[in-house]
Amino acid sequence: VSLSAQQAFQNLSIGFEAGTTGLGVELAVPVISNHVVLKGGLTLPSLSLSKDFSLDASPLNSSIDDANQALMDAGVDDRINTRFTSIGVKGDALLNFSAARVLLEYYPFKKSGIHITAGAYFGMGDSFLSANVATTDDFYSEFKAVESEVDAINQKYADLSGYEPVTLGSPKFNLDGKTYQLAMEEDRAFISARLQMSKIRPYLGIGFGRSIPKGHLGFQFDLGVWYHGVPSIESDQQVEYDASATEVYGTIPYMDQAVIYPHLSLRLIYRIF
Repeated sequence: VSLSAQQAFQNLSIGFEAGTTGLGVELAVPVISNHVVLKGGLTLPSLSLSKDFSLDASPLNSSIDDANQALMDAGVDDRINTRFTSIGVKGDALLNFSAARVLLEYYPFKKSGIHITAGAYFGMGDSFLSANVATTDDFYSEFKAVESEVDAINQKYADLSGYEPVTLGSPKFNLDGKTYQLAMEEDRAFISARLQMSKIRPYLGIGFGRSIPKGHLGFQFDLGVWYHGVPSIESDQQVEYDASATEVYGTIPYMDQAVIYPHLSLRLIYRIF
């Protein structure tokens, strides 16, 4: 029996990883002597992010001005008096690193831990990034005040000949050339969106350190990228494009070029046998 055959599948190690794809665990076994190692693993945790910010309220106030102009043209004395001071927003995002992976490591030099790694990650979540953006209580209070004024005016002049009821609709905003309409729920307006990418993500990288250490403990450093294709933003609240909606962000830069994700990791390895 050759030395390669004797060494293949004769060792097993477990590694614990921290890096840009989160925290993970993997098993490794040599399949062709100690030159090629097969690894399988899981990355499970997710990362939560939160941020508070404000948006320009002038487009909403312009809608109120247009409605007041329509009231004046109709010969109606009443006006909508409430104005929006700002649009306070809180954003919550969940970055989902959950993935399984199958990788092969190739060690070209017998006495060196330098290796080339190829394989694939398999995303396990519904989306790579999910986000929920909700307005603050102040904005919701102002919106309900405007809504009450509009309802009162429409009821007051409902029987006036030729009167067209004032409508403002739900607030909208534009992001990356698309329009989204906020939904109303309890004491807030909100929108939910997802960043989608391919669940099958080919991986290529280089590193230093052995997955099957000579002793019982070892360390590895790896640097590489996975390919996930062009990501896309999806939301159930997307509506027909409206140029007059509040502009949150004109165009997201480099979206079409953001087809890879960097992987940098440090790994503690224990050789079981």
